[in-house]
Amino acid sequence: MPSQKIQRPSKTEAENNLYRSAFLHSDQPKLIISSTGRIMSANLAACALLGYSRREFLSFTREELFGINEASFQSIGFLRDSPDQPMPTYATKRKDGLSISCYLKCVPFLDQKAARTIMAFSPAPAATELPPLQVAGIPKEKPLPGKTDPDPDELSVALKEADSLLAESYRLKKFTGKISYDLMWDWNLITDRVDVGESVLELFGYKLKGRTIAFKTFLRCLMPRERDRIKTKMDALLLTGKTAWNESCMVIRKDGSVAFTVSRAKILRNDQGQASHVVGATQDISRIHELEQQLKDQVEIQEELSQIFEVASSLSSDARWDWNLNTNEFFFGSGFQLLFGYDTNQKAVNTVLDWSTYLHPEDQEDVKNDLQLAIQSKTDYWEYAYRFIRADGTIAKVFNRASIIRNIRGKAIRMIGVMQDVSRQDVLEQELAQEIKLKDKKIEEAQQEAKEAERSDIGKELHDNVNQLLGASRMYLDMARKGGKERDEMIARSSEFTMTAIEEIRKLTKGLTSDFINHIGLREAIRNLAKETMKASSIQITCRLASVDGEQLSSKFKINIFRIIQEQLTNILKHAEASLVLIGLKATAKEISLIITDDGVGFNPSLIRKGIGVDNILSRAKTFNGTAEFESTPGHGCMLKVRFPLPSID
Repeated sequence: MPSQKIQRPSKTEAENNLYRSAFLHSDQPKLIISSTGRIMSANLAACALLGYSRREFLSFTREELFGINEASFQSIGFLRDSPDQPMPTYATKRKDGLSISCYLKCVPFLDQKAARTIMAFSPAPAATELPPLQVAGIPKEKPLPGKTDPDPDELSVALKEADSLLAESYRLKKFTGKISYDLMWDWNLITDRVDVGESVLELFGYKLKGRTIAFKTFLRCLMPRERDRIKTKMDALLLTGKTAWNESCMVIRKDGSVAFTVSRAKILRNDQGQASHVVGATQDISRIHELEQQLKDQVEIQEELSQIFEVASSLSSDARWDWNLNTNEFFFGSGFQLLFGYDTNQKAVNTVLDWSTYLHPEDQEDVKNDLQLAIQSKTDYWEYAYRFIRADGTIAKVFNRASIIRNIRGKAIRMIGVMQDVSRQDVLEQELAQEIKLKDKKIEEAQQEAKEAERSDIGKELHDNVNQLLGASRMYLDMARKGGKERDEMIARSSEFTMTAIEEIRKLTKGLTSDFINHIGLREAIRNLAKETMKASSIQITCRLASVDGEQLSSKFKINIFRIIQEQLTNILKHAEASLVLIGLKATAKEISLIITDDGVGFNPSLIRKGIGVDNILSRAKTFNGTAEFESTPGHGCMLKVRFPLPSID
């Protein structure tokens, strides 16, 4: 990849002093080496280890001090990217002439002027003092073999360049931490402190005073139940020879919320496998965790709904089906076998062709054409009624309805529906229609019989009563014509019988016409009916009547109530042997109710044989969408309840 120029932050004197101090006082012996191999600067730890002053170090090259030529140096640069390989060791000589074995780490940097390298080195843990060893360029006997001190001005320039290079390396490290989405950290196992990147503020809200914190403080940022687990696993891992560590844990943010994180790290070890640093990165995956949890919840909901759907399908009398339009596969639920007798486990019904073979031959083309029109249109619903052949060869009438599922482009990709066997429903509807027809016929016959009975009663009244009165009147009138002392008496008796006949005819007329109800009102007509009935019998009638003479009630409805009262009074006089009768008429906002009770002999309603009178009452109630019911027990009289809903009485 082509190198990209990084915009370096401006250098300030304070920063230079900070980085210079960090390099100078680092516990790790370090050298800064130029691209030509010349040593440009050394820190105090390097001076303490090898015994040279910082000025004396400037007299050496990399090869003179460690015997490392360019090829060996490139090898070191390669090995630093392979942490699983053992660190190479090199022999060098202290100022007092003692040889020691060290391992090296080299990190190259690109300065604005030339390439530079920071070389860190330390004695191998198992290193022992070796016999004097001749290192290239360093005489065996002399601490400073044949070298003259460099020019002070040259040393000053070299130190300044080395310090500047070190500051630049820290700036690059700081810049990398800023632009990373992860929290970079470095746990120094020797000091037990953690160098934390600046993204800790952005990710978790913590603002640190310095770059490092104690490892115990680092652990306190974890959830309480996570601390012991993480520490125990880490302690166990450090005792092994492994160099990689991966772990997930929950971190407490500054605001008290919890972040779900994933950490990855490399464990740096020496030649003997002892761990010195754990360098890693921590990523906040809270949003990913939240989405995963939502997905998990959705999957659980879908599974639960699927189970509910399967249970509902097994309990339903419908045949559920699912047609995948992409694969042309068909699936039928368990109701298919229950309704139509086909065993889908033995006979595969897996394509639309298989399904269509069960359609009645006369319906196949119509069903297919209508189905294809629905699929090719934009509708999301389809329904059709047709004939379906059962497994036993009989024909079922079915009603099929389905939802059409489409993709974002509007193409139909799936259909899910149910088939209902409406054959039984059709039979029941036919039976119900027949029952209604028979009932209407019976009601019509009852009404006709009532008319005939009414005519018969009128005929009897005219024959047995009126005719007899008029006959007697004529007889007295004929006797008066003959003259004699009793002539005036005979005329008076004839007139009396004539007036009685006229009254009887008036009574019959009052029972046949409705004009008098419209004239005097329903309540007054009922009271007059009660008075006439009490005159003709020994029965006592009490009326409790609410006003129902409003304009919202039709004349036909009022006459209908009057006829029901007439009919029930006739039944009571004929059969009840009652002495007391109560007629109650009540109106509410929802209904008008009529209740007629008597203290007669009563009867068993389940055993009563419906006659013309009872049928007439039921028929009249039904005419205005009302109901009529008889409540009675033997020896306890009878109660007739008739109710008419107000919105329907007209």
